[in-house]
Amino acid sequence: MTQRTIYFDESGFTGYNLLDPDQPVFAVASADIEDARAEEILRSSFPHNRADEHHFTRIWRSRRQRNGLRAFCNNLHEVADASFCYATNKRFAVLTKIMDFLVEPAITDAGFDFYDDGFCWRYSNYVHFGLTQFAPPEFLDCLTPRSH
Repeated sequence: MTQRTIYFDESGFTGYNLLDPDQPVFAVASADIEDARAEEILRSSFPHNRADEHHFTRIWRSRRQRNGLRAFCNNLHEVADASFCYATNKRFAVLTKIMDFLVEPAITDAGFDFYDDGFCWRYSNYVHFGLTQFAPPEFLDCLTPRSH
């Protein structure tokens, strides 16, 4: 079996500062495509790029480079089955940790498995939905205060 190295890139990493208001989302992405195909997509999408890497902030600052984003997106459908992207709202991630540390022990002590059949995810989603749609905004801010 041939071993392959697959690289991941992230955006929005702020270490332990998960409540940074300037970086509210964490994303990680990768694609399992041949290097030559990846180079071809990047070269055809961003023909004016002279840097070693394609950084979004650098591309976004240049109108000529920014137009390449459309071409880049048009090429993605060809590699969609070999691509991975995960994004999460960091305040939601903090809320799920609150569930793990405060709610799960009480449910386990009551004789139930909080993680069985994905109950933990459903419960956390319901709580988040309730806090963002029905509760006063101050309540979520109290539970997950934004860093300043």
